[in-house]
Amino acid sequence: MLALLILALAYPPAARGDDARTPYRWMEDLDSPQVKQWVEAENKPSHSFKYTAALQAAQQCDKPVLIRIEVAGSHGYRPTDRNIAEIADQYAFALANL
Repeated sequence: MLALLILALAYPPAARGDDARTPYRWMEDLDSPQVKQWVEAENKPSHSFKYTAALQAAQQCDKPVLIRIEVAGSHGYRPTDRNIAEIADQYAFALANL
């Protein structure tokens, strides 16, 4: 019951039927600083690929660069199976590139 009350206060019904209030209404203005900042934050995972490409080019050899991206990671905790998979990937990468 309290959750419904909080939702009703956070997203009040529109005064008119044509003006629906949604939590994403702020995203309609594509030129606003808030939307640009949000888009930049959403694109940050691709920065790691750009960094890896720059690192690959800077080392001036044909050896590959290893990159591993956790998309569902949390703040410092990972289940044991993910830790094992990461170590297995590192060994496989090292053995393939000896």
